[in-house]
Amino acid sequence: RVLIDRESNKERIETKDENDEKTGSIRLHGSFDGWLWSFTGGKTIRDSNPIRSPLSDEISKQMKRMGMKYTGTVIIQSFLMAVGVINGHEQQCDWRE
Repeated sequence: RVLIDRESNKERIETKDENDEKTGSIRLHGSFDGWLWSFTGGKTIRDSNPIRSPLSDEISKQMKRMGMKYTGTVIIQSFLMAVGVINGHEQQCDWRE
C-alpha cells in the first residue's frame, strides 16, 4: 500500500510540473486568475450543484485540450466554488447573499 501511494504521489507531482509548462494560452490573459474569470465576465455565478456545471465542463475541456491532467469537471467545479467563481450556497443559506 505504501509503495502504491508513493507512486501515485510521484505521478501527481510530475503532472503538476507538466501542467505548469502547458499554461501558455492561459498566460495570454495575464494570469490563471484572469483566465478563469474570463469565462464569466468577472461575475460570480450562482450554482448550487456541488458536482459539476456547464462552466466546469467547459474549463475542464479547455485544460484537457492544452494537455493538462487531473483537470476533470468535478475537480474544476470544487476549485471554482472554493475561489468564489461559483457561489454554491443553497437558497436558504445565510452565506448565499
